[in-house]
Amino acid sequence: MFTMGAWGLARRRWLGVALGLLALSLALVGCRAQTTALPQTAGGTYSSDAYHFHMTYPNGWKLVEQQSAGGAVPLVVTLTRIAALQTTNSFVSTLTVTVFDLHAPDEATPYAQLQAQIHDKKTPLKQITLAGHPAYQDAPTQQTSPDGKTTVTHTDYYLLTSAYEYQISTDAVSSENADADLSAIVTSFTLQ
Repeated sequence: MFTMGAWGLARRRWLGVALGLLALSLALVGCRAQTTALPQTAGGTYSSDAYHFHMTYPNGWKLVEQQSAGGAVPLVVTLTRIAALQTTNSFVSTLTVTVFDLHAPDEATPYAQLQAQIHDKKTPLKQITLAGHPAYQDAPTQQTSPDGKTTVTHTDYYLLTSAYEYQISTDAVSSENADADLSAIVTSFTLQ
């Protein structure tokens, strides 16, 4: 959905994850045709004791957790706005938290690239506070659907600790009015 050039050097590693999420969204949309009404999902709180964070999410969002033993990406948590699956739109608003293990050998180069981007005087990254800590927000990028009726705004947030990088990515679909929900979820992200 987004091009490599729009994502920038630090996000290059996310092409596979983004394509996987796009495939998941499209698969869920395909399931919609067979179902007249999706069950309503209650919001809640997601906590990870192993990776030291929690966040809250509102009603109408479905949480999927993917863990992997070892490697640079031990945890990916995706929230999908399921109410949107009942519409005719093929795009779905999502929020993804990806945890990178900074001690994993595969993470050394991407982490160095992110650090270089942070310290570059021409960086598009803006320093913010997230979970009470210094963090970075990338400039939002927009992509319009082929029919010109829908805009998807993608934003990345980076929070670095001594052991982990937390990358929070949001994709807000214009027709869903999910901006307030996505902002509330990002704001609720807290380190434990």
